[in-house]
Amino acid sequence: APRASGDRLRILRALAAAGPMTDEGLQTLLQMNPSTERPRRGELVDDGLVRDSGTMGRTMSGAKAVLWEITPEGRKEVGL
Repeated sequence: APRASGDRLRILRALAAAGPMTDEGLQTLLQMNPSTERPRRGELVDDGLVRDSGTMGRTMSGAKAVLWEITPEGRKEVGL
């Protein structure tokens, strides 16, 4: 059974299409409130569908931030 739907699926699809992104990047791209995006991305990490890419990006303010990437399991979840 699919583990991602709604906002979780939107996040997975965005990462599959655009590549690794910061939380802020996801929030901007998806026009999603931070208090909605962060918990959903965290759930995807807990489920093994998204992971820390090991690379840091920058926020609009210049702060360092984790770049999140979709995992092979996440790709299967979105049909890739």
